[in-house]
Amino acid sequence: EPGRCRAAFDSAWREAVLEEAAGLFEVIVLNRYKGQWHDDDHGRMVNAAESVGKIEADLIGLRDDCRARGLEVTVGLTEWNYWLNAAHWDGRHFYEPFDAQHALFVAGMLHAMMRLAPDVELANFYHLVIGMGVFVERGGEVVAAPGAVELFRAYRAVLPGEVLALDRVAVH
Repeated sequence: EPGRCRAAFDSAWREAVLEEAAGLFEVIVLNRYKGQWHDDDHGRMVNAAESVGKIEADLIGLRDDCRARGLEVTVGLTEWNYWLNAAHWDGRHFYEPFDAQHALFVAGMLHAMMRLAPDVELANFYHLVIGMGVFVERGGEVVAAPGAVELFRAYRAVLPGEVLALDRVAVH
């Protein structure tokens, strides 16, 4: 059913929050990571594109569930990204290259969030600075992930907000 989140994310917890805690929060958020390995390039690209629609449906479902209860809260997506390679943390780093599938997914997510505005006002790409972020740590140095900065910069002119300068980042 369009506008309903997938059954796997419908839960007693969500129902309880929306029924029992209504009026106690102004923002309700989801975290969504996508990515499914396919041996062929076509399967990977289709998965990247389809993953956007699944997250968008989850956000629409949460928004619609809130509105059905008369809640005019902001829906957020506090963490999102597309993972194919970074299946574990080895104590040193994740590695997730920013390639065509990732660019397609990120561009699709930016379009989805623009379509859902102003109901979806909060969206944090996982995480801005980390092994799979727009800025990545490599050997103690923080560098821009190839392609990622350019993709976000391409959308900058049409997105609200302000640009904050990044002076330095401490990598531990």
